[in-house]
Amino acid sequence: IICLTRNSTHYVLSKKALSESEFQYRSMFDLAPMGVFRSSADGKLYFANPAMAEMFGYESTKEYLSLTADRGIESMFYSNLDSGREALDKVKETCGKWFRFEMELMKRDSTMFDAVLHLVSFHSPKFEDVELFGFIEDLSQQVTSENQLESSQNRFSQLFLKSPTATLLLDKQLKVQDYNDALNNLFSVPDGASLHEEFFLDDPNFKLVHESIYSTIDSATITFQYDFSKVISNKTYPVSRKDVIDLEMTIIQLNTNGHDTSLSAFAILLQDVTDKKQIQNQLIQVQKMEAVGR
Repeated sequence: IICLTRNSTHYVLSKKALSESEFQYRSMFDLAPMGVFRSSADGKLYFANPAMAEMFGYESTKEYLSLTADRGIESMFYSNLDSGREALDKVKETCGKWFRFEMELMKRDSTMFDAVLHLVSFHSPKFEDVELFGFIEDLSQQVTSENQLESSQNRFSQLFLKSPTATLLLDKQLKVQDYNDALNNLFSVPDGASLHEEFFLDDPNFKLVHESIYSTIDSATITFQYDFSKVISNKTYPVSRKDVIDLEMTIIQLNTNGHDTSLSAFAILLQDVTDKKQIQNQLIQVQKMEAVGR
């Protein structure tokens, strides 16, 4: 009698390790916050995670896979089937290379949503054919947020441009980034002319307050005399005024978090208070005369 024995411990341990590894990867895909799927070359879905089923409006992955089994990913993913087929062909022609597509995808109820599709093809030893593997990111919330941000920026821009208060936006180097219509009116800037970015730095009237701007922590208000005769006239800003006015300047330091130097660092609000000061001075004179008369 001949007995052959084999120590299968290593085999059992390897099989157990492989099973645990597969479980870990499966759990990772099941818990992923984005859609994960695997399909055949012709688009038949083999696997989809819960996030993908929910993304397309299904209660579970089982329901999703069963109801889409005969339709393939083309009809589910693309509002434009020609573009979808073209994208799939491109991916299948180049195995092992990831492709990124931004497109509108279609839910179960035929509503569309914006998404990014990351797709790669690979040779499957199991099916001896090309398979597709991919991730889907739902951009609906991001697109909505971007639209809301753009709408808010447009509203702010309109409020800024049409505000009755003359406003000047400066960067950290006190270069002009933007200004509104009221500032044009205050400085009598002719139609077609504009203030260059060095205007605030070069204007001798403003040089007196540069230090005050840099020392402002939050906001501050300064009143000073602005003499138009000191301003150098040039092609971009032909100065026609020669008078002196009293300017009230409110400095507001804007929070740029110290990162993006292209953002405005200061908002300068300017108001002509010449008439206001004259009235105040006249009132003081009247009060003095009344006091002497007593």
